[in-house]
Amino acid sequence: MIPQEAKQQAPQPTSRTPKFRLIGLLQERYVILESDDGLVLFDPKAARERILFEKIAKAKTDGLETQTLLVPILIELDPRDLDIVLREKMALLDAGLEIEAFGGNTLQLRSLPAFLKTEDPKAFLDEILTESLHGPSSAGKFTFERLSRIMAKQASKHVAARLAEVPSLLEELFHCDLPYCAADGRPTLTEFSRKDIDRRFGLGR
Repeated sequence: MIPQEAKQQAPQPTSRTPKFRLIGLLQERYVILESDDGLVLFDPKAARERILFEKIAKAKTDGLETQTLLVPILIELDPRDLDIVLREKMALLDAGLEIEAFGGNTLQLRSLPAFLKTEDPKAFLDEILTESLHGPSSAGKFTFERLSRIMAKQASKHVAARLAEVPSLLEELFHCDLPYCAADGRPTLTEFSRKDIDRRFGLGR
């Protein structure tokens, strides 16, 4: 049963946000919504990824604000990887990641995008560099779009599905240019129409 407070916070339609009724959670991973046409599964991780991806892109256009870390984060890299990363330091700075050599094979992270909150900056940077250097790529490893996509994905990895946050998350999502897919193309929402559901139960034939 849905808590009364969760029902009261069900998302209300705006000029952009479709009308949904909040039903509940599926295995603490997906949010179940009801639309005018049927049933909708909503992925909060994919939604947050889309929101952050577009925020990074917009921030670059408007002037990306960064937050300086009180204590720089140190990461040791393979000498070859360190050389590649340092050669791409301006590309990383464009994405809000200020890095410098620290000595030996050690790299230091000095700042992050101001709007990007992470509880573990060291693990966050390590994941970004690992994906950037060794992940699949058909284009340049450190292009702004690819870095933005990786950063949005890593920052959204630990987003939990919480009913109380669904209305504001949907509101943010539907102010994005492409609300129906994450930065890598995964859907943020999947709808099962009433006709499809009836068909599965042998109705409406």
